[in-house]
Amino acid sequence: MKPSTKYAALLGLDWADQKHDVCLLVPGQATPERLVLANTPEAIAAWVQQLRQRFGGHPVAIALEKTRSGFLHTLMQYDFLVLYPLNAAAVARYRQAFATSRAKDDPTDAELLLDLLAKHRDEFRLWQPDTTATRKLATLGEARRQAVHLRTSLSNRLTAALKTYYPQALALIGEDVSSPLALDFLTRWPHLPALRRARPKPCAASTPRTTAAAPT
Repeated sequence: MKPSTKYAALLGLDWADQKHDVCLLVPGQATPERLVLANTPEAIAAWVQQLRQRFGGHPVAIALEKTRSGFLHTLMQYDFLVLYPLNAAAVARYRQAFATSRAKDDPTDAELLLDLLAKHRDEFRLWQPDTTATRKLATLGEARRQAVHLRTSLSNRLTAALKTYYPQALALIGEDVSSPLALDFLTRWPHLPALRRARPKPCAASTPRTTAAAPT
């Protein structure tokens, strides 16, 4: 798709951990629309579906910073979205040029991204997966990223809990509490009293081998 493509709408999207600020402009519309999007898979999927229905599946352009790779891969799976990942340094320079006062009426990052997209998009390279396989790969990559993030989060929480009530376990299993050995250890001995009750398993006593008497 060429940069000169006419889009059904232009969006500036400022990604954050808890929420996303969105600024949307429909061609011919004097004032952009603003909304806050919760950072949950359900909220994002519902919002994209609303965009698809509202604009009949026609191309919608979205500008966001390249550093937001996780959210970028989430949006890649939707075939009608045309993504413009903008360099963070370029966005920062644009912000300094138009938002130097730190006043309440300074444009938000979402508004700046929308302005860049509306006025200078021919200077930026769009990123739009053009095959089903590419979008499927992006979806799988995002699912893996979320799984790794969840594992890391749970491991950190478990490590913090063990440091509080069971530091002896960390001394024995190490810091990698998500390893199969660590999980097996914690399943068998989930606290210090259980570990103290453990006893070495005796080896099976060997029995002497007997030989049959020779027939007389």
